[in-house]
Amino acid sequence: MTRSPATRERDLARLQRGPRRPVALQLVTKKTQTDEPITAALKPLMREHGLTFRALAELTQAHDAGGRGVTFAYLCALTSGREYPSRRSLELIAASLEIDPDYFPEYRLAELRDQLNGREVGFQAAWRRYLELAR
Repeated sequence: MTRSPATRERDLARLQRGPRRPVALQLVTKKTQTDEPITAALKPLMREHGLTFRALAELTQAHDAGGRGVTFAYLCALTSGREYPSRRSLELIAASLEIDPDYFPEYRLAELRDQLNGREVGFQAAWRRYLELAR
């Protein structure tokens, strides 16, 4: 299904307008991390930026060196809990929303898994990290 040029222009205009609320009403400090899963955290972020799933998918394509990004269907599946996000998809979504990937707990868990992976970082480094966490 192809989108009409009018729909695409409307989505791009929303991107350029920025948030719908006046800046004076927004909180002064932005959260740098959330403990909510992406199923709960993504839609409010999209609303804050005035983005639709299609517009966010297009932004991820712009941030992807290969131009693939993540699809509209994948974003819908993430928010409904049918898909678990990959590290790459979290990085692309975060870049598109102009936030750090560490904002999402799934990304922090992926980093921790890597730190504890003896094959990737070596047994000694993984064991030291485990001991740090176990205290």
